[in-house]
Formats: sequence, structure tokens, C-alpha cells
Amino acid sequence: MSSLHLLHYPGTCGRVTHVALEMTGQPYDVTIVKHYGEGPGDPSYGFGDSSYRALNPAGVLPTLLIDGKPLTENIAILFALARMFPAAELLPLHDPLSEGEALSRLSFCVSHLHPILTRINRPQFFCDASQEATERTRALAIDMMRARLAVVEPVLARQAWWMGERFSIADVYLHWVTAMVGPRVGLSAFPAISTHMDKVEQHTATRRVLELDAKCRAELEAAGTVYRPLFPFPRYA
Repeated sequence: MSSLHLLHYPGTCGRVTHVALEMTGQPYDVTIVKHYGEGPGDPSYGFGDSSYRALNPAGVLPTLLIDGKPLTENIAILFALARMFPAAELLPLHDPLSEGEALSRLSFCVSHLHPILTRINRPQFFCDASQEATERTRALAIDMMRARLAVVEPVLARQAWWMGERFSIADVYLHWVTAMVGPRVGLSAFPAISTHMDKVEQHTATRRVLELDAKCRAELEAAGTVYRPLFPFPRYA
């Protein structure tokens, strides 16, 4: 049995990997990684101290240690876990076409939705010429997110889950994005996505991780060490 050790911070996209670990049913450990620095111009900016950055030089999350060996980038971690624990059915990896579709869904989250989310929640990291320019950056990102969600909406309107009739980790990634941007994007125009969010939150593994995240956040709040840009909306913290 492989040892699994997740390094992440509650509220980040590491939540998706955390849910995946819960879905495997395997034992695992979790370490919370502290955030440093004030912005991208700060050399210390990012997650983790020097020991963490020896594992993940980019200072981003999550990192999963598999038998002590670090694996970074969510899409790689999720695909590896799906291969390691096929009985958990994290993704439908039955044949080359289904594998390709699974990678397509995860890639859509990683390369389309996630970068837009960052521009919505932290536009000042992309344009700080003026307050007006920063808000314009956010407004354009919101428009782009709505356009991308408009691609997903009809898919969820005609089937139970994003990849068909079975729940997968792709649903969790989509949920993380929509939960983080929902209040600013306005999900009333996307009823199927809104229903999907509620369904994902009722899944046993997701509910367990959301509870753990909330407990961890309360502890960080008490210690005065919450990284606030990750918690713009209380409901989804």
C-alpha cells in the first residue's frame, strides 16, 4: 500500500485532491502549508517555506507525496490517483477514448476555468494601473467565465453528472470553481450548474472535506493566520 501525504491549504484547488483521497478510501495524511508574501512582485510570494519549495519550487498547491515522492499539479495528481485506485472510479478510465474525455474535462478546469477564477478574485495581480483598470479586468473575467459556464450548462442539463451518469472527480473540480466565483458571476442564469453544485456538496467525500476545511479554517482564524484572498465568500470557505 502506498503512503499518501497531501500538502495543501483549505479553500485552494487542493480541495479537489483532498476529495479524491477521500474517495479512494485509503489512509492519508494532510499538512497545511502556510502562505507567504504580499503579491507576485514579492520574492517570497507563494505557498510554503524553503522545505516545501524543495518539493514544489513554484510555491503552488497542492503537492501529493506518494511514498515520499512529490507529485505536483492537480491534473497530474488526480489522473495518477485514478490509475492507482481504479475501484474508486475517480474518472472513467475504461478505454483510450474515455481517458481522453476525462483529461479533456480536467484540462477545461485547469486551463480555462481556473485562470479566469483567479482574475475574478484577484484582478490586481493582473492589472494594477488604477482601481478602474483593476475592476475592468475583473469585469472582463466575469464575462469570460459566464461564456465558459454556458458551455457546461447544457451538458449538465441533459445528464446526471459532467461526465455522464456517474459522479467523478471532474464534478468536484467544477464545483470548486463555481463555488468560488458563484456570487460574483451570478449562477441564476445557470440552473443546471446550480443544481450540480448542490448535488456535489451532498456527496459523502465532498461533504467530509468541506467539514474538515471549515474546521481547519476556524483554527486558522483563531490563530490569526488565514490567507484571506482564498475566502471571499463565507458560504464557500
